[in-house]
Amino acid sequence: MRFLRAEKEIKERYRTVISQVALRTIHEILVSTPGSVIDLVTFYGYVSTKDPATGQPIRPLLLQVSAEREMFSTFLLSDLDPGACLKRLNALVSPAPIRLGTRTAHRGLRLPADSIQVRSRDGRHCRTRQPTRPPRNEPL
Repeated sequence: MRFLRAEKEIKERYRTVISQVALRTIHEILVSTPGSVIDLVTFYGYVSTKDPATGQPIRPLLLQVSAEREMFSTFLLSDLDPGACLKRLNALVSPAPIRLGTRTAHRGLRLPADSIQVRSRDGRHCRTRQPTRPPRNEPL
């Protein structure tokens, strides 16, 4: 049995999911790394799709957010509103992220090699880090 969802609900769910992915990724990096090593995480969320005008593959940025360990450690992820949290963190979020990933070409939010940046506590070095993911049986 298929359930049809209103366009507004689909858009809201999509925005919520990409917000949750960003926050969860930041959380996982901060809890898996000692505080003396990482002070700040920046997440860049891209989507792989095709430009409807040209048919060429594109990777538009859906979301960019940075979080310092000290502030992020006070958040209760299970109780917060992802959109409100991103607003508090001054995230840059596409005003219409679902339009950037059309239903026919959208393959999901990807975490490319340049999607995460971390800064050491002393601020001297910044490196890019690819988060670990379980292997998938299907291609992204």
